[in-house]
Amino acid sequence: MAGRRGSREADRRGTTPVEVSMPGQNKVEGGRLRMLLEIKALAHEDRLLIALCLRERGPMHFEDIAELLAEKRGKPSVSRSLLAYHLDVLEQALVERVYERPRRGRRFSRYSLTERGRRLVEALVRLSTIELPAAVEVLTEVEA
Repeated sequence: MAGRRGSREADRRGTTPVEVSMPGQNKVEGGRLRMLLEIKALAHEDRLLIALCLRERGPMHFEDIAELLAEKRGKPSVSRSLLAYHLDVLEQALVERVYERPRRGRRFSRYSLTERGRRLVEALVRLSTIELPAAVEVLTEVEA
């Protein structure tokens, strides 16, 4: 109760309560958060497929990703809003967006794997072809 009362009083005064942390705690929590975001990014079949396509083909435009995803899923098209959501989730962990602006007209963006994203996707590809003890070694390499 005392903690809640302190934060209420701080809110009334327009200040925020001070949090105390141990040295190095933010680095550890940041690493865990990064790992959780990476797991979430690759936990959906469509996002994994997008990451694999980016690994194979390199940087791609939104529409190119949409066409490729529709083709791989055997559908005529994919929802643009759903694709945008999946790309946003991937951007939080493994993918970067680079904006291009032609001389005239609107700007375009290309999506590509970050260096860490590329290493993780390559490790997953290797994991699908090797046994469990070797898989642990592969994942240990990625962390380095």
